[in-house]
Amino acid sequence: MGKFNATSILLEPLGSEDCTRLIDNLLGEAALPPAARDRIVDAAEGTPLFVEEMLSMLIDEGLLRPVNGHWIPAGELSHVRVPPNIQALLAARLDQLTADERAVVECGSVEGKVFHRGALADLSPGPARISLDTLLMGLTRREMIRPHHAELTGQDAFRFRHQLIRDAAYEGMSKVWRAELHERFASWLEREAGERWIEYEEILGYHLEQAWRYRSELGAVGEADLAMARRAGTLLTSSGRRASSRGDVAAGVNLLERALTLLSEPGPDRSATAIFLMAALFEMGELRRAETVGVSALAETQDLGDRPMELRVRLQLARLRSGLEPDAFESEATELTPEAIRVFEELGDDAGLAQAWGIVALLANLDGHPRAMEEAHQKAIEHSRRAGDRQGELEQLSALTATLFWGETPADEGIRRVRAALEKIKGHPSWEARMARPLAGFLAMQGRFVEARAILEESIKSVEDLGLKLYASTAGFFTAPLELLAGRPEAAERELRTSCEALEAIGEKGWYSSLAALLAESLYVQGKYDEAQEWVAKAERAAGGHDLGAQSDTRAIRGKLLARRGSFAEAESLAMEAVKIANRTGELNHEGDSYFDLAEVLALAGRSEESADALRRAIELWERKGNLVSTSKAKARLLRPWH
Repeated sequence: MGKFNATSILLEPLGSEDCTRLIDNLLGEAALPPAARDRIVDAAEGTPLFVEEMLSMLIDEGLLRPVNGHWIPAGELSHVRVPPNIQALLAARLDQLTADERAVVECGSVEGKVFHRGALADLSPGPARISLDTLLMGLTRREMIRPHHAELTGQDAFRFRHQLIRDAAYEGMSKVWRAELHERFASWLEREAGERWIEYEEILGYHLEQAWRYRSELGAVGEADLAMARRAGTLLTSSGRRASSRGDVAAGVNLLERALTLLSEPGPDRSATAIFLMAALFEMGELRRAETVGVSALAETQDLGDRPMELRVRLQLARLRSGLEPDAFESEATELTPEAIRVFEELGDDAGLAQAWGIVALLANLDGHPRAMEEAHQKAIEHSRRAGDRQGELEQLSALTATLFWGETPADEGIRRVRAALEKIKGHPSWEARMARPLAGFLAMQGRFVEARAILEESIKSVEDLGLKLYASTAGFFTAPLELLAGRPEAAERELRTSCEALEAIGEKGWYSSLAALLAESLYVQGKYDEAQEWVAKAERAAGGHDLGAQSDTRAIRGKLLARRGSFAEAESLAMEAVKIANRTGELNHEGDSYFDLAEVLALAGRSEESADALRRAIELWERKGNLVSTSKAKARLLRPWH
């Protein structure tokens, strides 16, 4: 039984009348002197905890006593001392504790709102340790703590009645004492966890981090403390990687940034943490911030003369620049990857090889070579698996499923392969959400629009909830083609505007160029020719000379716009260029699109037989891809030409 026969949990501040009613409910039929009650109500400022703690203090001081289940005044209350705020009140309550009780509360506060008896037995001073159970019962009677479910097997656990009580106890300790208790708690937890210690590495890292922070603030730092900081950094790096892998990238960034601070001395551990942090920031869409981390890490590895680690940092920077500076990426990555693969093969460095082959896949994507991309992704997956890098493996598997969608894989086969991949990654929501997108794309080709939309809606919600800004921003790659296939270009336009605006806001250019070209297409289909012209220009500026897909798309759309204005010779020239570029890509849908666009240009120029030939070529390509919707559209055009 606690002291009071009622507990109030409120989210909003109470009014004066409610505070008075709370006092009456807690004390039963007793009536405080009006002066004492009014002072408590005024000081509480609507905080129920203040009221409860103030009454608890009066009980502890013997000024209220129980009679027949109620509390009545047992002394003079008219001039009772009322602390000015909740912090002062809690400090006053802690001051009422004996030295041993206070020691127990302080040791518990180091673990957190919930703490374990075993930790107290290890951390508490000798006298408190001897009478620990008695002290815990007394603190429970005082309503400072309550029994709680233990997370650790074989342990008893308690929790502070309120987080503010824990905070007051913790803040009342000196930094020297806090540092010692944090370090000792980490040692106790590691011993207690045994073989399961890795499950608690984030908690271990936190307590060692806190011990290091307080020691560094005091200026009392020795070699043992530096070693403790390095261990904390290593633990937080591992925790950050795991958080990112399960989709909680924001938590991953937080942990990795803290780890990088703890690993203050340049070296392989700090460089590796910087690489992981860059990858997490990339997923969050923080491209420039990731680049800043990378530039600093590159300078450190160059100063150390660590060529393999320098290559790994440069590879990660190259990945960033594929979005920020696509043309610079192409030349840099083309020069970088052969050396990186050679060096990592000589060292047997599977993690480095996985990273290098991932960049090779990005290069193949620029040139529109799905087969080369698939081969590179498969190699990256295998090396990630050998390196024990589950996150890297999932990342490359996700990229591979997207490659199947864009490449030559027929829709039926693509659906089977993506679903098989999804079975392998159950329990990883961020990767499930990403891999679901190409599945929806394949389903849309078969006209299964309702099913595809439902999958995409769930995928988008998931990546948004997880804070994966970059992947949320690229949803238009799949939502827009779906809506265009479904004959809803206005819906495609809305999706693409959202994607383009989001990518523009973070400074991304690699994907932006293709999405801008797709937006121009959705506007063209609606007859919004002037606006389509504007977006073609934006796509051209972003694409530069690096992206074959965007180059083909912009030429095709510009050609159609010219044909609509009667400039047939120039229109045909551009449409033919678009076909030639698309033919270099090995992307069946893309090739089919380019022939379909050429057919429209030729039809508008009055060359119906040549237009029909282009349509038949588009049908052949789309049938190979299993794109039933586009195939049907092209066959209908054979019977009903453009006008």
